[in-house]
Amino acid sequence: MLQTRTLASIGIALAVAALLPAATLQAQNSNSSAASDYRTTLQLYCVGCHSGPTPFAGLNLEPLDFANLEENGEIWEKLIRKLRARQMPPAGMPKPDEATMEALVKFVETGRDRLAEVKPNPGRTTLHRLNRTEYGNAIRDLLALEIDVAELLPADDIGYGFDNIGDVLSVSPFLLERYLATAGKVSRAAVGDTTMPVQYQTYTVPRALIQVERMTENTPVGSRGGTAIRHRFPVDAEYEISVNLQRGRNEEVLGLNKERKLDLRLDDQRLSLFTIAANRSARFGSGNAPDANLKVRLPVKAGTREIAATFLKDTVLTEGIIDRVREDQVRTYFEGVGTITIAGPYKVQGPGTTASREKIFSCRPAARADEQACADKILATLAHRAGSSSPAVTGVCRWPTAKAGAQVGIESPSTWPAFTLSGACSVKVVVVPRKGLSCSTGDCDFSR
Repeated sequence: MLQTRTLASIGIALAVAALLPAATLQAQNSNSSAASDYRTTLQLYCVGCHSGPTPFAGLNLEPLDFANLEENGEIWEKLIRKLRARQMPPAGMPKPDEATMEALVKFVETGRDRLAEVKPNPGRTTLHRLNRTEYGNAIRDLLALEIDVAELLPADDIGYGFDNIGDVLSVSPFLLERYLATAGKVSRAAVGDTTMPVQYQTYTVPRALIQVERMTENTPVGSRGGTAIRHRFPVDAEYEISVNLQRGRNEEVLGLNKERKLDLRLDDQRLSLFTIAANRSARFGSGNAPDANLKVRLPVKAGTREIAATFLKDTVLTEGIIDRVREDQVRTYFEGVGTITIAGPYKVQGPGTTASREKIFSCRPAARADEQACADKILATLAHRAGSSSPAVTGVCRWPTAKAGAQVGIESPSTWPAFTLSGACSVKVVVVPRKGLSCSTGDCDFSR
């Protein structure tokens, strides 16, 4: 019985397989016949006016082939719009019957829609400069580096509600200077500048923010108030992390009706648990501020780290029998964090290892004689990642500079901003438009 069923199934499959080519051939013959009929209809009612060297309205329908709807796509779309709206043939001229008109429109629309699904053609983006968001995304993908573009670059012009329209993304001299300055900052951050001076970065919590519960998922469980921020430490060195408490409109420190404990963490590891004594009259400028010593100094490896400053959560109601308590009777001594400031680097140990440096420095010279070949490889790899296709690096020129290392110029296939790379290989990259770069032994001529 089982064998009989198996044989029957195989027979059905073979029969279907045998019928499929015949069905496909029949469908192809049907489409060819319909295409021929619709071409005859078009020839009879439309081509008479829309043909020749001077077709009516500049629309020549002679090249149209109903068997090839992929070619002359713009003409097909114009034709469909006119026929769908019954604007053509014009009033007073012979027209096909409604059924023929509807079938012709449906044939072309269905065929064009099928082509769009099988061979989508979204077109090409016209050449334009990157807006702030695109620039930040490009830096992230190219160098594995997150940057605050709103802080580094001015706002983009907006056209029709969008800020990525090439017509409005102009390049003024001021904007070009900002892009060049930003590129310098980005490149130094990416490769690690061990000679950078001490810098201060302050993260401010909105002054009116009420910090009564656990603020975010990034703050520790069992905490109240405070904030958690992500900070990029540029090199391996010592850094000082300090916290200022939240203040009221009269610069009084909030939440000092009783003793508080501030928990300061780096990557969820506790750095210090500060005890803040109760002091109801504490305010800015009144002697030793209660947050003057809320700081730690420690060595930190290069990279992006998470810093959290929160308070240990405790109850604000007296223990005992729970009774109805009016809202104005709840003791409001909620504390808060005002700012977190990171200062450094101090006592630099080296550039450190980060995702950006691993992505950029695909080669590290073992000796001075290897520097040139290593620079070639680094620049070629970076240029390949930056371009949509492999760009032509026409020359790498090296000449002595005041500092140890070399300067290198490469040709770019597009108008990239300039990158200045320094650090492990001491390489400076100057990106220029395609035309105008000629290199010879010992120098570069950037004449246009």
